[in-house]
Amino acid sequence: MVGILPNGPSSSLASLEPYGMIFLIAALLLVPWLGSQTGLDLNFVWQYVARLSDAIIRGILRLTRASSEV
Repeated sequence: MVGILPNGPSSSLASLEPYGMIFLIAALLLVPWLGSQTGLDLNFVWQYVARLSDAIIRGILRLTRASSEV
């Protein structure tokens, strides 16, 4: 974003860069909590992570079953 934005907003955004990981972790924790407080399903990030990890585990299981049958 810093390379796309004009000089004023890009310098403001660049000053926040060291705190980006903290913002990301806070958002991952606070968005589902906010959703539970409002009754909305805002847990889409964790749903995506769960689907992705399930797919990876299924792939590993397929590979290990195939190699154990040989």
